[in-house]
Amino acid sequence: MTTYGVSASERPQLKLEKTNVDLGAMKGTDKRIEDITLENIGKKPLQITSVSTSCGCTSARVAIDGEESPIFSMHGNPAWMGEIAPGEKATLKAIYEPSKHPVQGRSEKTIFFKTNDPETPEVQVNLTAMVE
Repeated sequence: MTTYGVSASERPQLKLEKTNVDLGAMKGTDKRIEDITLENIGKKPLQITSVSTSCGCTSARVAIDGEESPIFSMHGNPAWMGEIAPGEKATLKAIYEPSKHPVQGRSEKTIFFKTNDPETPEVQVNLTAMVE
C-alpha cells in the first residue's frame, strides 16, 4: 500500500457516504444489502485493503469500475486490494443475513477496512437491525 502524510497536498482522500446504517426491522430469515458510496476526492489513487466483518452473518463486497471484489466476512482476504482513481466512486455492499448466526432483538455488526488516506487509515461501518 502506498502511504502519504496528512499534510501532503497530493494524496488520496476518502469521502464515505455514511458510517452508520440502520437496516430496520427484519425477520431472521431475511437478507439485507445496503450500498454505500466510497469516493476518492483526493489527487492520488485511494487503496482499499483488509476488508473484514465482526460476524459470520455479515459480509461485504467492494465494486470498483464494474468489477466486484471477493465476498469478505470475518476473516477477510488480506491479499486483496482495490484502487479508486482520483475523482471516482466505488460501492461498498454491506450484507446482513441473521440466519447465519441466529439472534433476536437489536443486532449490531461492523464492517472494517483500511485505506491509504492518512486521515482515515482505518474505517468502520456500523450496521444495526431489529431482528424479529
